[in-house]
Amino acid sequence: MRRVSKLFYYLSQTPVIWKRLLKNIDYPLPPVPPTSRHSFAKLTGFEVERLLVRPLSLDRAWQAKIPDCYDEWKFNAHHRIKSMVILPGGQYLIASVSDYADKYHAIMLWMLDHAYAPAVPLAKTPVSSKAYHLQAKYMTLGGRRGIAISFVCRGFKHRSDAKKGVDISQYSADYDVDPPYPLVYECTVLHAPLAALESIGDPRFVPGTQAFIDHAKTQPPPFRRIAMIRSTRSLGPGTMDEMWGSPYLAIVRRPNTIMFKNLDGGAVSTLTPTPAEPALAQCPHQIMAMRMLPNQNQILVVRKVTQVPPDRSDRDVFPLEIFDIPVNPTNVALDETRAPAERVFILDDEMAQVYITDHYIPTHDDESLNKHVFGSDSKPPQPISIVARSINPDGLVRCTIYPEKLKHAFPPSPPTSAASSTSRSPSPVTIKHQVRYKYSVRTCSPIRYVASPAGTVYRILPGSYRTVVYTVPKDDRTDTPYVVSMSRYWDDECLKRPTLEQLSDQDYYNKPRRALRQFGYDMKGDVGMSAIAWDETIGRLCMVTEKSSRVWVLDFAKAPKEDHLGRRLPLCLPIEEARMEEIEEIPGPAENDDQTDSEDERNDANDVYNALGLMV
Repeated sequence: MRRVSKLFYYLSQTPVIWKRLLKNIDYPLPPVPPTSRHSFAKLTGFEVERLLVRPLSLDRAWQAKIPDCYDEWKFNAHHRIKSMVILPGGQYLIASVSDYADKYHAIMLWMLDHAYAPAVPLAKTPVSSKAYHLQAKYMTLGGRRGIAISFVCRGFKHRSDAKKGVDISQYSADYDVDPPYPLVYECTVLHAPLAALESIGDPRFVPGTQAFIDHAKTQPPPFRRIAMIRSTRSLGPGTMDEMWGSPYLAIVRRPNTIMFKNLDGGAVSTLTPTPAEPALAQCPHQIMAMRMLPNQNQILVVRKVTQVPPDRSDRDVFPLEIFDIPVNPTNVALDETRAPAERVFILDDEMAQVYITDHYIPTHDDESLNKHVFGSDSKPPQPISIVARSINPDGLVRCTIYPEKLKHAFPPSPPTSAASSTSRSPSPVTIKHQVRYKYSVRTCSPIRYVASPAGTVYRILPGSYRTVVYTVPKDDRTDTPYVVSMSRYWDDECLKRPTLEQLSDQDYYNKPRRALRQFGYDMKGDVGMSAIAWDETIGRLCMVTEKSSRVWVLDFAKAPKEDHLGRRLPLCLPIEEARMEEIEEIPGPAENDDQTDSEDERNDANDVYNALGLMV
């Protein structure tokens, strides 16, 4: 349509058109940073267009017979990247990096989709050794909205052991190690305020220029250290979320303990889950994965029970459990042993690596568009999937937990008497309900299994409804395995809950899913990958090959592009000034009203719709 005429080209960029469309969408949109800069009133027409176009084009590419990317680009990180994560929405990339000699280690942050460059480095802070188990999430800490980053570093328990020639940064993060000297493990949480990052990334300052450097120096330090947990026992992956309106960190102290820390202050609480069954009390238990559930102040945990008695099972047992999180209002450490509130067993599959996907529930003080899109407790959150690499046989298993709708009835309001009402008869008694959603293991889908090709095993980049899997040689246990092939995993069961009739139908249960489809390019299998990150919300895949500093980015969603002046690309020659007066920009909604349009705005929008031939 934009190719028809210049008039249509300019009309199609009117913000009110895209904002009206935004109010009528019924598919998931990518999250945005939780600041007022990304609220409904302040988003530009270009930004709203990008929010709408990306998920539509991503769905089209994801369901194609041969999924392929829309765009491919690279940027030089000038560091070796050990691991990396992308914030939901794809605006920020955070990585654990080192210099080329692997002697200096740091945490580094880039802004993506910048007006001047695809990726602009904004901040870096040194760490003591290689950072692993990297996690990042938009959170408010100390009243400041920003990015919370958690990671684990190893160190020597005795300082003198550091001089004995052992480089602990060479140890793998995925496998248990038996070091020659005792180690200590440190989980650190950093916070980068979004106000400072958005100010440094202001497109009015060209990255790399002296003006950009001078402006960056006027900003406060980008990273603040919020908390640190030290342990002589190995620490597993952590997870961060909002509990009781406060930011919390949960981290596994191996093998079977979860440590909770209020990031706004307070002592550590420790939860030790009870044995899965009395008959398994003497069996080793190990926590494989976990995810906090903010709407219900609970935590979802997958554990592994080994050395199971033969009369109980001929293989390891995997309980899927939900625990209440202990409350610690004091400044004294709290240790509790608890039984789960809910539990089911995964009996037919043996899992080696387990992931629990995100729920994308916005925080309570989110000022952005997220509350408009994802809603409050009355709107259902997204399903959570448990995705795992299985062994004996090798493959992938997946099950999905759907949010359960709950209704809470308030006490009925008393009827209004005729004497106190303008009506002639008393009003009836009214009963109001509060609707909220919670996750329960009772609403779990069947276990789905996909076998891996012979001689290979799967590596998983999990997503709630879009997962990427790639195969590596089965005998390759290095940190930089060769990638043989890469595929998308998609099953509509991840989004749409099966009915009770379907779950009881054996034909539905046994129906082939055909969930895997290989991407439309050859991975060649002759280059090791040192780091891979995936953002399912915009379909962005970032990869770094072994001994390279270049980040290879594949975008599976189509997105409009703009120049440094905020003009949509490709640029169009201006039309006559007299004609422009007829189509001057239509004002968007007022800043204090994110949900309604005035009558004049509706009339103006309808005129534009008629001109463009659109119906909303």
